[in-house]
Amino acid sequence: MGFHSFFRTLHNKHKAGKDLRLNKPQKQQQQQEDQRYQQQQQMPNLSSDAYNYPRPPFHQPRAVLAVYDFEALQFNECSFIKDDILIVSDTSNEWWQATNVRAKKEGLIPSNYVSSDLSQSIVLEAFFDVDRAEAEYKLLVPGVQFGTYILRPCMETNIPYSLSVRAKGVAVKHFRVYFDEAARQFYLSATMRFSSLEQMFTYYQSNTIDGEVGLMEPRSHRVVVPMDLGECEINYAYLTLEQELGRGNFGAVYKGRIGNMPVAVKKSLNENSDKAFLEEVKVMHILAHQRIVRFLGFCHSEPDRRILIVTEYMANGSLLDYLHKPEGRSLQYSHLISIIDQVVKAMVYLEKIKVVHRDLRAANVLVHEDRSVKVADFGLTLISGVDQINVADAFPVRWTAPEVLIHRLRPTTKSDVWSFGILMFEVLTYGQTPYEEYTCEQVRELIKKGDRLVSPCQYGHRCDVEVYNIMESCWNRQPEKRPTFRAISQKIEGNIRKREGVYCATWENNSEN
Repeated sequence: MGFHSFFRTLHNKHKAGKDLRLNKPQKQQQQQEDQRYQQQQQMPNLSSDAYNYPRPPFHQPRAVLAVYDFEALQFNECSFIKDDILIVSDTSNEWWQATNVRAKKEGLIPSNYVSSDLSQSIVLEAFFDVDRAEAEYKLLVPGVQFGTYILRPCMETNIPYSLSVRAKGVAVKHFRVYFDEAARQFYLSATMRFSSLEQMFTYYQSNTIDGEVGLMEPRSHRVVVPMDLGECEINYAYLTLEQELGRGNFGAVYKGRIGNMPVAVKKSLNENSDKAFLEEVKVMHILAHQRIVRFLGFCHSEPDRRILIVTEYMANGSLLDYLHKPEGRSLQYSHLISIIDQVVKAMVYLEKIKVVHRDLRAANVLVHEDRSVKVADFGLTLISGVDQINVADAFPVRWTAPEVLIHRLRPTTKSDVWSFGILMFEVLTYGQTPYEEYTCEQVRELIKKGDRLVSPCQYGHRCDVEVYNIMESCWNRQPEKRPTFRAISQKIEGNIRKREGVYCATWENNSEN
């Protein structure tokens, strides 16, 4: 989770390309005071009901850079100095709600004193509102080079930032960024101080920080995927396997570590499964989406040379198992719909790049420690135009579309749409097995006759009529008449907006990895 607590829904009325510096502040102190006084008269009272009305659909919270100093005069304002990073959470007025990352204080700021233009400063380009673990994941994905760095909030009270740097091999080094309030200087060590973060970054591009690591460039929000799979291979010596989490016919899943970073490791058990694992690697290394489990690389075990796939570790395990646990059973309806919304965002992405998952179900969705979810397990996945997997291979009957189940046609995105409707049923029934009273062979016959799952309401669970209508539309016998994932996503967003007054999601950016 990031440093900032998102306590309001967001609405950015400034369209793309519009300079946030509305007017350069007056140089004379009296003119500044007059201008600010006039603005403050129009400033809303944070405690009033008028300020807390439901917001329209929002954009993600964003980081901005201070281009001038600002000293708070009112209790609900937030002071900052030039080059401070602030995380804006409400842009519905000329005075924005924001958190000063350096000072760790929150309040209203004048919108014309800050800019979100990444080209203005390498500091803003380098900043990510992430914690240590997420920074490590971002710096260890394939395609990130030695010396790539992330500036992030530090959770320690008197330290404003942390600097995370990709080191040699599979390693990330972290450095505290200190700030001398009186001198207005930043430093990593007391012997070398800088008047700005940009000056500090420039210095360490030519000098090492600790005798080993220097800075090359900020971590891009969109990392270019290496074309050569060899660039995704991890030295097995860097990997430590800890406890086994599960085992199947073809592989075992372990919790492991690369240095201090927890990872999930899927290990092939024999030569026959090595080929399937390699195909999964080929799929996973091209995927980059916030709602898809992050691929970190692969390696070969020693001495047996089995393939191991390394991904980010999702502490709460599979969605199916989580929904069966007390913490999963306690989830409110709104959170269940949120889970469905997160999954459909991943599927919109896969649909766009013409990738067919082929095994979409709750058991193949993983739950993060913050209870967000990501789609995983691409062992059966098909890439459009590439012959990878024989359609006669085993597939999950209860989730499989009739054209594949009965007519043995090649799976398509429309087959995934069918499976998504079944997954919706799983989520809204807290992990109930679809058609649980029937055998797999009986399920085949039911589907062939046109029978479909009933609404979760029939089992005593909440399911709005329009939500069940979405599920039914996924189960149209004719694949071409099923909705696209984009259309499903829009309907789910509409349902959330209708029920809660606003659509609110922090995973909206579907291209960042």
